[in-house]
Amino acid sequence: MKKLLYILLFAPLVLFGQEQDPCYSVNDYKVLLEESNPSISFQLSVGWNMVGYTGTAENSGIVSQINGALSNDATAENTFQVIKNVSGQFWSAAFAQISSFTQGEGYMMYVISETGPSLSFLNSVNLPEVLGCMDCTSEFYNPWATQADGSCGYSNQGCTDESYLEYNELATEDNGSCLTLVYLGCTYPLAINYNESANTEDGSCTYFISEEQAGGGDCVLPNQYEGGNTASNMTLLLNDSFISSISLNTNNPYIVALTESNLVVGSASLAEEDLSNGMQSVAIWGDDAITEPIDGALPGETISLQIVDGANLYIVNSTPIIFTVDGMSLITSGSMSYDCTHIVLACPYDAYLEYSSTAIEYDVSECLTLIVEGCTSEMYVEYNSAANREDGSCLTLIIEGCIDNAYAEYNPEANTDDGTCSALIILGCNNPLADNYNIQANTNDGTCIIYGCMDNLAVNYNAESNIDDDCIYYGCINSTADNYNINANTNDGTCIIYGCTLVAFPNYNSQATTDDFSCDMESTDIYGCTDSLFGTYYNPLATINNDACENIVAIGDQLEGGIVFYIDETGQHGLVAAIEDLEGTYEWGCYETSLSGADGQAIGTGYQNTLDIVAGCSDVNIAAFNALNSTTEGYTDWYLPSKDELLEMYSTIGNGSPEGDIGGFVYYYWSSSENDNYSAWQVNFYNGDSNSSPKPNNYRVRVIRAF
Repeated sequence: MKKLLYILLFAPLVLFGQEQDPCYSVNDYKVLLEESNPSISFQLSVGWNMVGYTGTAENSGIVSQINGALSNDATAENTFQVIKNVSGQFWSAAFAQISSFTQGEGYMMYVISETGPSLSFLNSVNLPEVLGCMDCTSEFYNPWATQADGSCGYSNQGCTDESYLEYNELATEDNGSCLTLVYLGCTYPLAINYNESANTEDGSCTYFISEEQAGGGDCVLPNQYEGGNTASNMTLLLNDSFISSISLNTNNPYIVALTESNLVVGSASLAEEDLSNGMQSVAIWGDDAITEPIDGALPGETISLQIVDGANLYIVNSTPIIFTVDGMSLITSGSMSYDCTHIVLACPYDAYLEYSSTAIEYDVSECLTLIVEGCTSEMYVEYNSAANREDGSCLTLIIEGCIDNAYAEYNPEANTDDGTCSALIILGCNNPLADNYNIQANTNDGTCIIYGCMDNLAVNYNAESNIDDDCIYYGCINSTADNYNINANTNDGTCIIYGCTLVAFPNYNSQATTDDFSCDMESTDIYGCTDSLFGTYYNPLATINNDACENIVAIGDQLEGGIVFYIDETGQHGLVAAIEDLEGTYEWGCYETSLSGADGQAIGTGYQNTLDIVAGCSDVNIAAFNALNSTTEGYTDWYLPSKDELLEMYSTIGNGSPEGDIGGFVYYYWSSSENDNYSAWQVNFYNGDSNSSPKPNNYRVRVIRAF
């Protein structure tokens, strides 16, 4: 079997996009790859070599390219007799159909020099052309661009309204991108005046109650409503979204409603146990209009809200509330601002939390807690367990995770180790589909090699592959046929070739498929292979080339979905084995039952054996059933080989082959040949032994088909 040898270029992938360099581009990545991947030298051997061309796509010609790649001052003319591409075109010193190499394509090279030199093409990374701006100072910079297209001009469009977050001071023409109004306020979550609606910090955050704010003896806390039913009221509903957004610190907070003259006209507890599904309602009482003085709210009067939380008084900021008899108002959002603290007795020293400059009375026994400023929330990296007064230093939220980048569990977002680092990184290919799959690797390093056809027009297209390998295009590949397909590389038996089909006549054409009544005993035309490079297939008497040279089938060729392991006397037909085993192992089936007709052992009996097994055995998931239902490589006529077909396979493409185990076989395989009620024939592909084994045994299956 011809061995396909590739000159491959493997490079450790680097993380594209250097954070420290905003101008890093795909072109910089290309330079890095080319510098880190020198060409790999391949030692040619005398005779046929199959070489994959991985040099630059733009080359000066096949002769100059080869001369530059050969060692020891060797030249193309004295090294190679012929070089052929996958389409059958060739180059030789005397005549050439191909003038340059195609990147990624394989070439058959026949070496005639006594000692094969080494071959080393200049590697090049070819990137697709991407037009774009290559100036990283432009807002239109495209790091993927490989060719500049003059698109680096600066736009003067943007949001021109300063009251929006999207405002662009460079913009002169508004383009409708103003979306979010600026809302000034304190954005620090731990501040006592934190405003969750604010999106722009205004420097107003207060972290503790200052002396100016405390109010001392001048701070009067409103009592809860003590009046009765005035026969006139409206209802204020406090939604759970509003209540959950305010921060309360004591067990008995309450909210009061006041008129413009600070008359308390309603109140309600905000203690958790007094809420209903997180909500609360407040009855705001109106004036009874009968008694003097005014004892309630007047129609059209604006109502304000205050919250008493322990000794602290807060003003509620919400939508305006206008008193309406029998009306209703709903508050779904808002905030509360600190107003003052009612202090009667305090510590006289400002180093203590209990200090107040406006207290009515002082007592050193009130001095209990020395002030320690710092971050007071355990949710932040800057948390200080000793701090008792917030100072605005809580900046970085804790994100737990593995912070050691030597481990597979490493989390680049984490800043606090949580003990989850357990598996040290093992770089390698961790894709089980790859040829170089490393079962030990837990981190993919981008070196996976997946051979396969990368052309989605081919019948064996493999979307997972990253190295092109043997695309199959079915059609008539005989250039003398009426329906010759120049794009096909695998004969599908559809060639239409008119000519003499009777071997007794001198103008017999071995490639003809339809007799055109041209047979003539007087004819001097002799059809055959006229190319002397094809050895025993060359016919020196042939006067007309019938493309027979190009249609020679050899053992080990990959053809029509598998590997050729048997060729009949025509030289054009035979059997192929699937490239891989069916997944898993299978029983032969029908233990203690004799199946009529399934006892053929000779080459050519496997298909009928398989049909007889499936027809006569009700067992499912057995070797023959799965073989007959296989759709490997898009074919549906696979079957379980007979005993002799298996032995032929072992001798031609297994361990018994002069070329070695090119079929990739593993120990025991079932044949379709039954021995008796209890056993069937299997072949050991390690040594070629064939024995009968109990039908319940589980062995591997390699399906075959005829071509």
